[in-house]
Amino acid sequence: PFDGVLVGSGDRENPLDKASRSSASASGGSADDYFFLIKDRNVLPGTGADLNRSFSELTDISTNTCLIRNSPVACDVNVDLGWKLKLQLGTGEKVLATATTFGNTVFFTSYLPPKSSAAATCGPGEGSGALYAVSLDDGAAAFDFNKSDNVPGDTTGDSNSLADRIDALASGGIPAQVVFIPAGSTGLSYIRPDLNIDTPPVSNRYRTFWQRLEQ
Repeated sequence: PFDGVLVGSGDRENPLDKASRSSASASGGSADDYFFLIKDRNVLPGTGADLNRSFSELTDISTNTCLIRNSPVACDVNVDLGWKLKLQLGTGEKVLATATTFGNTVFFTSYLPPKSSAAATCGPGEGSGALYAVSLDDGAAAFDFNKSDNVPGDTTGDSNSLADRIDALASGGIPAQVVFIPAGSTGLSYIRPDLNIDTPPVSNRYRTFWQRLEQ
């Protein structure tokens, strides 16, 4: 068992930042931002010792193709301490909103400043955003977002590339977090920051209530 700490990096005070942080300036390159799962194994009372985990101890899952769900390559990635996923859509991509976890899937958004390689070049310079949906266990793609690389007739919905982790948002600007709608007559759904509504392929959860009669 573990308590999962999920956090994305990015300069909230300067969302347009592409290479202004001291670590990037010192090396002369652009700043790299990541999304992290840090696994805290000290879940029992009195075991909360500071383990001083370092960046290098978290497994980098950014380009590991064995994490594709139907990959023929055997996967033995060690994520016992956690994992890190590099944001690589464009220069200055960063996480500025809270992540949401549901059904063992982590939903988080990222922001790409104007004139990033993946940002829109027409219209107002407000930048663009992306939605990520990854497995809590190992950071693999939870859905088949990138259907452009599917073989004809593939309707399984299974991931077949690392690009399936990411879906471009239809709206510009800094994206908000994903919001879930409780299950109703149409089942569970969630609202994306671009106001599109999707249905995750997980079993429904229903809000329940109870009361205790005091004598």
